[in-house]
Amino acid sequence: MPVPSRPNRLMVDLQAYKQPWLDYCAAHGVTPSQALRQVIAKLLAGTFLASGGATGAGGKSAPLIRKEIRLTPDEVQAVEDLALREGFSGPRWIVALIRARLDNTPQLGQHELDLLVRSNLHILALGRSLNQIARILHTSPDGLAAVPPELVTGTADAVRAHAAIVSRVLAANQQRWRRS
Repeated sequence: MPVPSRPNRLMVDLQAYKQPWLDYCAAHGVTPSQALRQVIAKLLAGTFLASGGATGAGGKSAPLIRKEIRLTPDEVQAVEDLALREGFSGPRWIVALIRARLDNTPQLGQHELDLLVRSNLHILALGRSLNQIARILHTSPDGLAAVPPELVTGTADAVRAHAAIVSRVLAANQQRWRRS
């Protein structure tokens, strides 16, 4: 029996992203299809796709211009090795290097993006904790007494620790592109 045609269906192999994606969707109460449609709608509504995803110096959208560079075989191999180690393709690594030097902005590789995805999951968990604290404070006549102080200080400590980790990732990222 033939499968009905679904011309609007998109099939994507998520590889290692599948479980984090499913976890993200479950945490937000949406199906993976709904969440992906939201992501696509936001991308299409913004200037990201319209400008090719590029920004010029100062963060302004700009058309892309193709430039050719010539490298020795050893240089090509070194770029490919560095790019692979840092989660980029060779051409994307070169572009990231240039943009980091021109704009002094983070250019995140796949490993860093993975860390930030996990980081966001932790922030969502902290948000749920804060919502529980707020609910107790608003619904209980003795709200403040009902919230254990260690719950508040633990949550605050977790937020500070998380902010420190993200700051270190971004600082290390910028330092990577400053190497000579």
